[in-house]
Amino acid sequence: MVNIFTKGGCYQFFVILKMFEPRAEPYKVDYAKRYKNKDQGNINDFPPTHIVAKIDNNFYDINGLFELKKSPYKRIDIMTEKDIKKVEKYKYIGS
Repeated sequence: MVNIFTKGGCYQFFVILKMFEPRAEPYKVDYAKRYKNKDQGNINDFPPTHIVAKIDNNFYDINGLFELKKSPYKRIDIMTEKDIKKVEKYKYIGS
């Protein structure tokens, strides 16, 4: 299960979690602090590399409590509708 939800299925894990915890909000994380391309637009308009759920003041993924400072990721922000439409198409990428 962990393999599925850490290799392309992280948004689907969020959807399952939201069924049990309606207050969950989708957040995206990424490795880069800033993108060099200034035409990228809003600084928070970065591609989702991984999806986590925010419940109250904590973040969660398939491994449990997610802490940005203890992860390899550098940025976190709430997902936009554009992000959600994109990640709804993500699929498990295999072993």
